[in-house]
Amino acid sequence: MSNEFNKHEGFSVQSISNYFLRTSWATFIIGLCLISGYILFEVLTDEDVTAILKIGIGTFYAGLFFLFLIVLRQRLKEKKLDKYTDVEK
Repeated sequence: MSNEFNKHEGFSVQSISNYFLRTSWATFIIGLCLISGYILFEVLTDEDVTAILKIGIGTFYAGLFFLFLIVLRQRLKEKKLDKYTDVEK
């Protein structure tokens, strides 16, 4: 396949694919956070839900949040120390 089919107005097919991949993941994660936040709010404000269930669900979401922070911190640290940033695919 020639280069004119692989590139369109300065963008490569790979960069466009990466853009859509990252955008779709970001959209998915934002939607998941919104739905999870709504569920957490409803559970914590509902008077019919027992205290142990509220504590358990709150602890679960706190654990997910802390795991996310740990992974984010590791990724940022690895990105800063990456020796292969100038290597092209």
